Amino acid sequence: MFLVALGLGCNSDNGTKSDDTTPPAAIGNLSAGGVSFNSVTLLLTAPGDDDTVGTASSYDIRYSSSEITETSWGGATRAASPPVPQKAGTSDYFTVVGLDPLTTYHFAIKTSDEANNQSAISNDATVETAPPPDHIPPSPIIDLGAVDVTSLSITLVWTATGDDGDSGSASHYDIRYSSSLITESNFGDAAEIDGEPTPKPAGQKDSMVVRLQPNTTYYFMIRAADEAFNWSPLSNLMSAHTDLAEAIPPAAVTDLTVDSVSYNKVYLHWTATGDDGLVGNATLYDLRRSFGFLTADNFSQGTRVNGVPAPHAPGTMENFTVTKLASDSNFYFAIKVGDEVPNFSEISNVVLTHTLVAPDVTAPSPIVDLRATDSTRTTVTLEWLASGDDNVTGTASEYDLRYAQFEITSANWTLATRVSGVPHPRVAATSELYVVRNLKANTLYWFAIKVSDEIPNTSPLSNVVTKHTGQ
Repeated sequence: MFLVALGLGCNSDNGTKSDDTTPPAAIGNLSAGGVSFNSVTLLLTAPGDDDTVGTASSYDIRYSSSEITETSWGGATRAASPPVPQKAGTSDYFTVVGLDPLTTYHFAIKTSDEANNQSAISNDATVETAPPPDHIPPSPIIDLGAVDVTSLSITLVWTATGDDGDSGSASHYDIRYSSSLITESNFGDAAEIDGEPTPKPAGQKDSMVVRLQPNTTYYFMIRAADEAFNWSPLSNLMSAHTDLAEAIPPAAVTDLTVDSVSYNKVYLHWTATGDDGLVGNATLYDLRRSFGFLTADNFSQGTRVNGVPAPHAPGTMENFTVTKLASDSNFYFAIKVGDEVPNFSEISNVVLTHTLVAPDVTAPSPIVDLRATDSTRTTVTLEWLASGDDNVTGTASEYDLRYAQFEITSANWTLATRVSGVPHPRVAATSELYVVRNLKANTLYWFAIKVSDEIPNTSPLSNVVTKHTGQ
């Protein structure tokens, strides 16, 4: 890479040749490559000495805050000490340094040969330099404090610092705590808190709730960083002591009731108790279900029901629907109430219910092997394998066998003649045979069949077969 310092320079006179009047070609692909806050790397393909042949002698690189044209060329700033051109067609690059940050620059170039024939001006390459590097850290937080101390949490509060000193907004916080004193030397060993808030603008109040153990003294310190990871000095050291753990559990639910039951759901309601007995809002419900009777001893072995909302105020009627249950089954339900510690209530009263039988929505499978095996002048013998009640299992309830002198489809099924007296289906996969009588002689007939269960759910149309009666 070539580094080109800004300043005025002059082209050396390498002599002239009276017979060389062909200038180098104009550069048409000048572009900006790497850009920093005070430099730009220019990329190009070297032209030739004579148009695009040979090797030129020198570059004249210029830059300006406005577009560079032939008219404004003389007023643009010349970059000193440009590199010697490479052979025509070779990729070339060089870096212009000493530029101002966050500034738009236009670059252009002309090329000369040894006879001082100069090319036309290149294309204009435009680029904005980057912002200067950020070396200014946020100011330290000096008012870290605590409010709302409970047995299990401490709410930290402080005034937000800035991105650069006391201005702007920092990018993130690093809050740490320990049960022993925190200093600059052991800050990295203290426990790091997850989920710190995004810093607010400088001067605004920030806060965070930290979950801890009861009856313990904790020490806290915080630092802030900007987007360049410049860290502030550590904050003031703050300490607080969590309260003793609460020992009063919520009161037990005594009126757990089944409202209604479907084949896969049970609708429950009960009256909310409190955090301490019947006072205050409790924190959570632990609702369990089981195929067997629930007691205080086996409550934890019951299946926990997920999704139960947090308790409402004491005395509120709570409602919840337990879903995805097995049909036609016994279920026992019981509930415990927990506070924030958590202390849990005694087990509630236990309720028993039985889910309903699931509705039958499964139709018999269609018959796919209907065959016309024989015929006389007035009869046709049909054979097939029995379908099931639910798809291909069990025993269906009824056959609907039809015939017509036109091709039978699902669309014209009702226009076909229904055969009366067809026996009830036998168990699935059993061979069936039936003789259709009273047909016309010397006639082509189409036959098809549907199967129904007791609901009735009806199968799709079977395969359709044809048979010609005898003369």
